[in-house]
Amino acid sequence: MTLQPHQALVVEDDLEMAHDLVQILKTCGCEAVIATNRHDALAHLTSGTFCLILLDLEIGTEPGSIRGRVENGRAVLEEARRRFPERIGKHPVLPIIVISAHATETDDAVAAMREGASDVVQKLWKANKKTERIYAALEASGRTSHARCQEILRAAVPASQLEGLVLSIPGDRDGRRALVTLNGRAAPLPMASLKLLLQLVEARLSPGDGHIHKLDLGGRSDRGFKAISDLRNELKPAFAGDTKLLIVNDQAGNYGLAESVSIGEVNAERLSTFGNSTVATLGKKIRNLLADREEFPRKA
Repeated sequence: MTLQPHQALVVEDDLEMAHDLVQILKTCGCEAVIATNRHDALAHLTSGTFCLILLDLEIGTEPGSIRGRVENGRAVLEEARRRFPERIGKHPVLPIIVISAHATETDDAVAAMREGASDVVQKLWKANKKTERIYAALEASGRTSHARCQEILRAAVPASQLEGLVLSIPGDRDGRRALVTLNGRAAPLPMASLKLLLQLVEARLSPGDGHIHKLDLGGRSDRGFKAISDLRNELKPAFAGDTKLLIVNDQAGNYGLAESVSIGEVNAERLSTFGNSTVATLGKKIRNLLADREEFPRKA
């Protein structure tokens, strides 16, 4: 029986280096496609499902760009992590290995690790060393074969129905973002959206109708509330349904979580390590509300 190859994306603007990486990937049981710029890399992320990404940070913005910029590679990294936030323990399910050209890029490589890269490999390393790191990244992410990749993909299908949906905020991080889950499927939120979601959770658990007015959420009375739209979009990796039904509002500017959504774990201790006083305070309030719910059960 012929084993199916892994599918890899190589993001590298030096075509000679890109083809060298493709050959190395073949020895690791991977087929690969090449993107030489940010535009094409993001298009591939939209249209394809990959088992591994090799990413040069210093790439051009569009085809034909003369100069590469680290910001372009970091944008690809951020989008890949937004689309595929799942983890096995501390390891991302989608391994992204940054390919670094020079020792002078150390600061950028360190920043990439903070933002969700799985590993950093030097371009000047010998092929066998690169191969070892590729195998290690695949193994750490549970991708010991492409059949396992398919199992991971099926398990990562987000919920699409509100009934039985459980929202949890375990306090795990993905780079500079916080992971929240809906029925175990993760979505990474920036700090502003995490604060907003915690406020909605607090309102849901507090006495009353479970809603909170946009003025109390930081909105303004004379315009729409973009922060809620941003939060709805950022929850899409974890919920395949209409996120407008997930976070509802009336015509009077009151917002709340859908009634059928249950509140699961909210880890106040981990949230307190984020270095944000508002997040820490909200985490503690929610912990106390959840404790009250256990002592005096009621719907939440």
